[in-house]
Amino acid sequence: GYLEGVLTAARVDQQYRSFWESNYNASFWDRVVRWTAATEQWTRLEAARRAAADPYWRRVALVLAQLDGLVAGYNDSPDELPPLDATQLY
Repeated sequence: GYLEGVLTAARVDQQYRSFWESNYNASFWDRVVRWTAATEQWTRLEAARRAAADPYWRRVALVLAQLDGLVAGYNDSPDELPPLDATQLY
């Protein structure tokens, strides 16, 4: 995740800017972002609670760890890019 974030940071930034510049509609996307953030929070809580006993949630926790690495790598990139969080990278 981390190395991928560092190596693809410029492309991620291009995609993020392109998407939001061409598709931004505040009333629609604000609801989507709120829903995505709430779903991510619930998923993280469930993964933390259930990963030790359930193989499915263990794998979910691993995917979330990879996503966290991607976010960290993007934000640590030597390119001067605006910071993004996990919800923005979905």
